[in-house]
Amino acid sequence: MSVFDQTPSQRHQLAQALRELREQAGLSGMELSRRSGISQASVSRIENAKQVPSAVDLGAWMEATGAGAARQTELVELRERVATEAVAWRRHQGRSLEAIQAEVQAAEAAASRVRLFHPTLVPGLLQTPAYIRAIAEAFWLGSRDDLAGLVAGRVARQTVLYETGKRLEFVIGEAALRWWPGPAEMMAGQLDRIGVIAGLENVTIGILPLDREVPVWHSHGFTMFEQADRTLVHLELLGAGQNVRDPDQVTRYVTAFERLQKAAVVDQEALALLERLTAQLRNP
Repeated sequence: MSVFDQTPSQRHQLAQALRELREQAGLSGMELSRRSGISQASVSRIENAKQVPSAVDLGAWMEATGAGAARQTELVELRERVATEAVAWRRHQGRSLEAIQAEVQAAEAAASRVRLFHPTLVPGLLQTPAYIRAIAEAFWLGSRDDLAGLVAGRVARQTVLYETGKRLEFVIGEAALRWWPGPAEMMAGQLDRIGVIAGLENVTIGILPLDREVPVWHSHGFTMFEQADRTLVHLELLGAGQNVRDPDQVTRYVTAFERLQKAAVVDQEALALLERLTAQLRNP
């Protein structure tokens, strides 16, 4: 199971409960669609645990099937648990960071588009091995073996950058490029690496400059993994991660990313900024 996958029982429990509501009301999928205003395709995906209903869709489903008040409360609470899930990095005793990196790699490989924002760190897919190790040493309190596994796993993940059928879009705060987790020469190499990756046709890199007005929310980083029928937002925290599937919340993150992307400098402006920062590092 990917670190971004959900415990199947919860999602399937919600899907089964909603299917039972429809059947108990004597409604076909088509009739439920007509009464609730939910598309027939969405009804099918929800009942097959492939889509999490929005709060509005859940309300319409329960109204169309005549769910009682107590049952409505149960389903609302279950949907909230399904839609936003905390994921501890060490859910199973003895799991290494190398294994977790492999799971993240699987999630990136399955997505048709990956969009990532971080205000203060260079995203993992863009990091050099030296930067990865410096960040890990600063934050990680585990064993040296785990540290080596983290570096190896994150480097292995970066092959996804060269899959031309996949879109990867990054927005990085300039603060991330000015914070040195290691020596200046290491950071200069990291900036060079970002400039090289920016030249790939399937990759877009934007930078939020510090010297201009950016009236856009940018409090914490997040990653969006997009597939044909769903989008998952992942928040990476110090001791755990959080997966967001609620369609309304996902839409908020999509809108936030689009606004951040519009505020960022890209293409030649971004490359020029990288060159200026690199020159400052090498000629202080």
